[in-house]
Amino acid sequence: MTKNYLTNLLIIFCSFFIHSQEMAEKVINGTIISDSSSVEGVHILNLVNEKSTVSDRNGKFSIAAKEDDLLVFSAIHLEYTRKSVSKSEYQSGNLS
Repeated sequence: MTKNYLTNLLIIFCSFFIHSQEMAEKVINGTIISDSSSVEGVHILNLVNEKSTVSDRNGKFSIAAKEDDLLVFSAIHLEYTRKSVSKSEYQSGNLS
């Protein structure tokens, strides 16, 4: 009976571990687009994991995130913006 109990406990533990791996952080790529201002040097902060990055001269950036993480975009020359990472963006690895 103890052997069956331990086997069942191990199966339950493994299923939780596998499920938690599905929501692991991964690198999300994006491009900032603006008609009126430079897109270089925009600060992107993930408020959940507190990681940040800065966009390059083409507005491109990469940041570690997972589904439902909240990203904040800020720059002196642009309006402050917040964006939540959607399920489809997380799965594709690209912000839209």
